Amino acid sequence: MITLQDFKDLKCIIENKIKESNHVFITFHNCVDIDAIASAIGLSYILKKLGKEPYIILNDNFDNIEKGAKKIVDAEIKNYNIISSDIFEKVKTSNDLLIVVDANKEKQVCCKDYLNNFKDIIIIDHHKEEEDTIKTKYKY
Repeated sequence: MITLQDFKDLKCIIENKIKESNHVFITFHNCVDIDAIASAIGLSYILKKLGKEPYIILNDNFDNIEKGAKKIVDAEIKNYNIISSDIFEKVKTSNDLLIVVDANKEKQVCCKDYLNNFKDIIIIDHHKEEEDTIKTKYKY
């Protein structure tokens, strides 16, 4: 059972990691759906309030995006830094934070080839962990 203290600890860890990082990237599973994009946008909103300008990595062909998620992306692309992996590769530094929402497995995320390049990775997900879950001590 998750306690209020767990949420306070999570908040503190995330705030510290955000402050320590050059950039904050957010990603989710491929074939993005509404809960993935909504989680990323909600988290981006919070990060902006904390003074960071986050990047949401979206590497799906628009044909693979769930219809409802595509509407959200179309409506919010001008309000948030929604980028492809090509742009991600140009912006990425060695002191960046990756936050993965709505996924936890390496094969599910579009930036799987770069996971070892991140100083820290935070996973916020509701799916079961398995042997191919991204290796990080920050899993919620």
